[in-house]
Amino acid sequence: MQKNIQWIAGILGFCILAFSVFGAANDILRFKVVDKADMIHPFYEVEENTLDVLCIGSSHAYHSVQPDLLWGEYGIPSYVLGSPGQTVPCSYYLLKEALKYQKPKLVLLETYCFPREYKFKNDSYLRQAIDGMRFGEVKIEALNDLLPEYSWKEKMSYYIPFLMYHNRWDELESYDFIQHEWLNGGVLDFRQEPQTEPSLPKKPLKIPKVNRKYLKKIIRLCKKNDIRLIFFAAPFAEVDVAEEVLRVNLFVEKYAAKRDIPFLFYQKTRDIGIDYETDFYDDHHLNTNGTEKLTKKLAKWLVQNYELTDHRQEESYESWDEDYARYIERREELIAEEARD
Repeated sequence: MQKNIQWIAGILGFCILAFSVFGAANDILRFKVVDKADMIHPFYEVEENTLDVLCIGSSHAYHSVQPDLLWGEYGIPSYVLGSPGQTVPCSYYLLKEALKYQKPKLVLLETYCFPREYKFKNDSYLRQAIDGMRFGEVKIEALNDLLPEYSWKEKMSYYIPFLMYHNRWDELESYDFIQHEWLNGGVLDFRQEPQTEPSLPKKPLKIPKVNRKYLKKIIRLCKKNDIRLIFFAAPFAEVDVAEEVLRVNLFVEKYAAKRDIPFLFYQKTRDIGIDYETDFYDDHHLNTNGTEKLTKKLAKWLVQNYELTDHRQEESYESWDEDYARYIERREELIAEEARD
């Protein structure tokens, strides 16, 4: 009997070790955005039911909202669950998955991809949104919806990303071994590239039908969980899609007003103080100068309009102080590097 117990314990121990090694290899090999924080995977490391604010959206979300600054200035625990080119359908499933682990008071939904007339742009963008999601009912539902024509075999590499990335050994870079989980989904980037401010069009453009469908799902999900939903549009520069995005945002103003959803249309209000000569790192995204301006403006608006607790003196939130300290340290390092260059 004793030998059987030892044998079973040995088998269980081996299985646990094997899964741990497999998980570590999968984490190293999976595709990442170069030199950016990983927004999806580290989300599960945040202690459950500690977030007051959850931000969801495309790269414009994590280049606009800096969680460490929200914490350092106002003690607001937040997270940016963003991914490049994240569409409204992907945002819906990420929100649904997030609410299994967190009970935020507020959800910020970024609007840059509202004009897109597809459920996802391409396989790379879909994987960056979905790969990090844990296997479970939400992931199965998402892939059945987003990839309806795929067989279960074709979906397998989405369920188990290792099957897709196991050949990346010879492509690994230093950033593959580093997780910036302390950024809580935000990024740090002080590169500067002067841009031109786009003019604001006059005629609105309707949100495509596919996105209106999933926006309804997001609105219902927030109401069901007693969450206040907020739309926001970060400033961007003159790009080929600028007029289309801005026209849709003009429509979002009316759409949001009818549904009692606040919409922070920063490109229109121009009240952040964005300098198009210094506050962008490319023609789409704010750099950290611009991100910090937007985050500070957002933080003041949030505390003025909602009852948010300052958690900075609470022992259970000490890790947020540590994250903020690392943020400040890395921020100063990057500023020094830019000055040397």
